Amino acid sequence: MLIEDTRYLAPWDQTLTLLWFDDDELAPPAPERKPWDEDSYRLRELDGVLPWPGRSKRK
Repeated sequence: MLIEDTRYLAPWDQTLTLLWFDDDELAPPAPERKPWDEDSYRLRELDGVLPWPGRSKRK
C-alpha cells in the first residue's frame, strides 16, 4: 500500500509531499553488485589522436 502525506506551507507558498510504502509489501533486497575493478575497467590514456575521421574527408 502506498501512503501519501501532503502539507501546504503557507509562509513559503510551497507544498511538501511525503510518499512511502507499507513495510508488508517491500520487494526483496537487490543482490549485491560486483565491486568495481579499477584495473579491468580503466580508460585508455589520451594520446591526442581522435578515433573518428576528420571533416576533411567529407566532400
